[in-house]
Amino acid sequence: MRIGIISVPEDLLPAGFWGNKPAKITPVKQPEQAAQIDGLLLAGNDVFALHSYLTENNLIGFLQTQIQKGMPVWGMGAGLYLMAKTKKDRVLASLDVMDVVAEREVSGGRYFAPLYIQAFGFEPVRAVFHRPAYITQVEPQVGIMAYYRGKIIMARQGNMLASAFFTEKGETRPSAYFLQMVEDNFE
Repeated sequence: MRIGIISVPEDLLPAGFWGNKPAKITPVKQPEQAAQIDGLLLAGNDVFALHSYLTENNLIGFLQTQIQKGMPVWGMGAGLYLMAKTKKDRVLASLDVMDVVAEREVSGGRYFAPLYIQAFGFEPVRAVFHRPAYITQVEPQVGIMAYYRGKIIMARQGNMLASAFFTEKGETRPSAYFLQMVEDNFE
């Protein structure tokens, strides 16, 4: 299993993020590299920086096509925002693949929160928010997985997973969930 990562900044994910699951993790900087992966993690805490990276590396059109063909993708933070078909502030068009309306917090700092997400069991997920993007509306084909402070912070639509949060070091349940999505895509 080959997982591509587009993360701006590159060191955004904590050590041990993927746990001990057997997956080959590779940074994606060009469409040719994206053609060699089985799933993609698109993460960032700055919408404009992540969008610029995708644009400068000619990745938007290619990734749209791969996602529409069924490649699993997980948008975290700014990745959630760029995956949304509709953005409340209409600032950026980008991947536009998920049937949700997204909004982003333009101010505010970094904060931690325990999240109770049924798909991950009874223990809370140790989450980190950093000026998060979040979902304000979903179409019927989108499953809402979690709310926090009245906002949709995690959702799934087929091969697409979106979360407003990152995880603390040692928290691997969300990444294990995504790796299972990728594995299930082989069947």
